[in-house]
Amino acid sequence: PFGADTGHQHSLLAGIVLHKVPVAIVLASMCLGAGFTKMKSILILLLFAAMSPLGAMSYVVIEQTNLFAPEVIAPAVNALLVGILLHVSTTILFESSDSHRFNAAKFITIVIGLALAYIT
Repeated sequence: PFGADTGHQHSLLAGIVLHKVPVAIVLASMCLGAGFTKMKSILILLLFAAMSPLGAMSYVVIEQTNLFAPEVIAPAVNALLVGILLHVSTTILFESSDSHRFNAAKFITIVIGLALAYIT
């Protein structure tokens, strides 16, 4: 499950690191480009770096204290994560053109992808 200790998960750690490092570089560049001081940029990067561990620890605390039943919280967290993924991916897909106009081909591609995901 999300943050549970199920042994050594080096591949999960590697995946998080491989995703976080380039994003952290972009975030640092954006902070410095926006005129933030180096200290403020470092604090923002530390907050960004703490998000994954804090999320995992929060899930473990919620799970261990029986604050929510696992059969209730797991689908809710999955729904939130999938919603974020769909929002980001469709935003990138639709805003990749200069005009930001509705593109039927891109919409049909999304519908086909959702249909394939549903049937598999």
